[in-house]
Amino acid sequence: MKRVLCLLLCGCLLFTVTSCGKPGYDDRYIEDTETEEITDYENESEHYDYVDVTDYDITAEPLYQELYPEYVEVLDNIEHDDGTYQKFLDAFDLMYRNYDYLYSVFKVRGFKTKEEYIREDMIGNLRDEILKISNSTWNGEPTTDSGQYTGGHIFVADEADERTVIHELSHCNDDMDTYDFYFYYIFSEGRAVFQEQLCFHDCIVNSIDFGDYYVREYNGRNYFIRGIEKTDFGYVLYGKCFSTLACLVDFDVINRAIEDVKQSYIEDFLRDKYGNDAGKLFGILKEITGYAFEDDYENPGIIKNLIEVEKLVNYCFYQSISKAESAEELKEILDLRCYYNKQLATRELLNYVPPVEDPFSPPEFDVALETDLDPYGVEDHLYEKCMDFDMFNLDDNETGHLVFNMLIGHNPNYFSSYSFNEARTMTDASICISKDGKYLTVFHNDVPWTQYDLETGFPKIDYLEISKKAVDNEIVPLIKP
Repeated sequence: MKRVLCLLLCGCLLFTVTSCGKPGYDDRYIEDTETEEITDYENESEHYDYVDVTDYDITAEPLYQELYPEYVEVLDNIEHDDGTYQKFLDAFDLMYRNYDYLYSVFKVRGFKTKEEYIREDMIGNLRDEILKISNSTWNGEPTTDSGQYTGGHIFVADEADERTVIHELSHCNDDMDTYDFYFYYIFSEGRAVFQEQLCFHDCIVNSIDFGDYYVREYNGRNYFIRGIEKTDFGYVLYGKCFSTLACLVDFDVINRAIEDVKQSYIEDFLRDKYGNDAGKLFGILKEITGYAFEDDYENPGIIKNLIEVEKLVNYCFYQSISKAESAEELKEILDLRCYYNKQLATRELLNYVPPVEDPFSPPEFDVALETDLDPYGVEDHLYEKCMDFDMFNLDDNETGHLVFNMLIGHNPNYFSSYSFNEARTMTDASICISKDGKYLTVFHNDVPWTQYDLETGFPKIDYLEISKKAVDNEIVPLIKP
């Protein structure tokens, strides 16, 4: 079972590494003690201080007090070494702090609650499936893998982090005797990569690499492949396939398909919910998995199929929006679409100039928004439908539409294409549009999260500071009560 160390992708991402390496932490809010009065937002010196939104006492919560001792008791009864034991404890705490953010997006699809996940996938899997956890492989042989699950033994390399613990625990649910390789790589490895997101706090963990694997030329156009961050491109594709299904298919259908090894369950669901064309999606995802399985990463069939996936996903979203009959249904679509755009969407790039040899020099490009990848105009359709239901504290004008596009990830500015920290949810966001209409500041749970220059679409993130002076107007919930 091939696994590769989850090393952070550096390169052009000097300003994003902190938030991905320490989930829930980032350096966007840098205290500046200067007091000179300057009216230019770009040059003024008053900025928000850093806020660690995960710094709270989880041990005081009743659910934690109930489940953590059970988890520890199960761990204590398993053969272990001290280092691996501590990683399992750390993984529990990290998952506990961050679970609600992924759940808030996928609860509409029937994603497990935090309590269900802990009882079934952590405590249950350890108690029923695992005899040993250690930092050495089951047969003692050296490996380049960051983790393995084999016959009651979970191996976690010394260099691996909590993501590997969550990944390998996911494999305890696998039925290797019945899976073909398509099922294994989509529903075993893909699901495990998807669940690694439980280690991250309300941020997009894109696989950001502008090498040959991630920017592809097809029919004279350049495309950027997004996915959950991994150093192995194959695992990016497996995670992308499963996560795409999770955006569109209910988890009870996915789980029944896995249990019975019946892809027809998923194909039937897609056809019934979105239309006949949607039934093609799973077959295309299988083809992508086949290229990854063969390590055939240069094959032009990968981007050809990803283009088809993008068109089909947009078709499904368009159908879902068209059928929505309430603001509540549209809220659910908003968060799924926001997640998809910022984590998974394949984008066409215009005027692409590859990065130079300097690893911290980003490439240059513009993101094409009006392309044949989305012939349905999903973002415009969603915006108009939400306005019909009078959902937003936004005026229905050019600025209001622009704010919507910034929040949902429909942004031509290339920095937004590899931002780790643009929040994945919209429904809990509050906003402030500066009085001059030039700046949008986004708050989540009263914490300033991102600030956009509405003229350029440029987001102020990470080491780029969020200006207090641009917050000179009322802060209101994006979505009306």
